[in-house]
Amino acid sequence: MNLGSIKKASGEIRINGEVVEAIDIITMVGLETIASCLGSPFNFSKAWMPYIAIGQGAVAPSTEDKCLENEKYRMEATVTYTVVAYIARAVFNNVVTAFVLREVALLDKAAGGRMAARWSLAADVDVAAGDNVDLTCTIYIA
Repeated sequence: MNLGSIKKASGEIRINGEVVEAIDIITMVGLETIASCLGSPFNFSKAWMPYIAIGQGAVAPSTEDKCLENEKYRMEATVTYTVVAYIARAVFNNVVTAFVLREVALLDKAAGGRMAARWSLAADVDVAAGDNVDLTCTIYIA
């Protein structure tokens, strides 16, 4: 699959099992990587964007984004994939400090790195200290 053959790349975000309305942006880095990997799952030697980051930034996402506006936490996700979908899930257990969850991203490293996708939540999600946040990020290709 090449970049030109991707008709649509879209994402879905679930928090604690519920689909959350969000603006989703697949970055240019994400599109290029998706084009090279999802067309043939055998191209995967490991998960290409195995980290989920969450934050409280409120700036709308852009295809040029390289990081979250205000990242709070990041952790390695469990990743599954098919020819048309990439799914990453992480459970942020016992969050240390309260914050307002407004943005989510898929990245390739535990710190810094390249961003594949960014979601800006349509409504704030209040996360209290001690809460568990179960996130599933899915990228679909058509």
